Amino acid sequence: MFKKIINSIKISIWLAIVEIKARYLRSIIGPFWSAIILFVMVIVIGPIYSLIFNQTSDYILNLAVGLFAWQFILNNLTDASFSFQKIENLYQNKNIGLFVPSLKTLISNLILSGHQLVSMFIIFFIWSNDSLIKIIILMPLIFFLSVFVYPIIFIVSLISLRYRDIQSAMNSALFMIFFLSPIIWSVEMIPESKRFFVNYNPITHIINIFRELVLNLRIDFLSILIILFISAVLYIFSFLFYKKVKHKFIFWF
Repeated sequence: MFKKIINSIKISIWLAIVEIKARYLRSIIGPFWSAIILFVMVIVIGPIYSLIFNQTSDYILNLAVGLFAWQFILNNLTDASFSFQKIENLYQNKNIGLFVPSLKTLISNLILSGHQLVSMFIIFFIWSNDSLIKIIILMPLIFFLSVFVYPIIFIVSLISLRYRDIQSAMNSALFMIFFLSPIIWSVEMIPESKRFFVNYNPITHIINIFRELVLNLRIDFLSILIILFISAVLYIFSFLFYKKVKHKFIFWF
């Protein structure tokens, strides 16, 4: 069992590197395009929305951290709906298991997030102090977020293999979640009596963890406990789902 896990991780890392190389084939700056896109989004959206929401310059930092966390979630869930299809040819010759596509998706987006740290460093350097400390804090946080995201990737990838219309439904759901989550706005902008829909949103707690720790050097224990609880439920559900489909999924191609 342990040997199979190690082999799955090795295959996933190799496939992730191959996918990124293929995605940015003949590109001069390669994966750093993701960093440029994030940086442009922050410097374009930041000043405009800070005026709309009547916010101070700290809004740009809140926006940058929120977008960084959201981009990781968005990219993983979007890629998850295509993860099996991208390596479908491998299953025609050999069954490499259920975990490789989801692991490959997670690893490839971890690599892209590593490149995005460059743009985050520049943003922190321009609008804040202690930019190096903030980047150092961001790195373990993205791995913490990976623990939460992985079972969702696993479940979505398998459901998308069985039902191809999940891809369109996922895109629509992510679009709505973006505007219902405090990414381009903060919870403090909403009256306390109307925050109930925000507090029940897991993305809210993820953004709170990132912003509090990176920008304020404070730990939001309540949000961490909520995310850990949700993660435990997701892992239990994904395990039960795995037990049910592990002998069936190969017929869904």
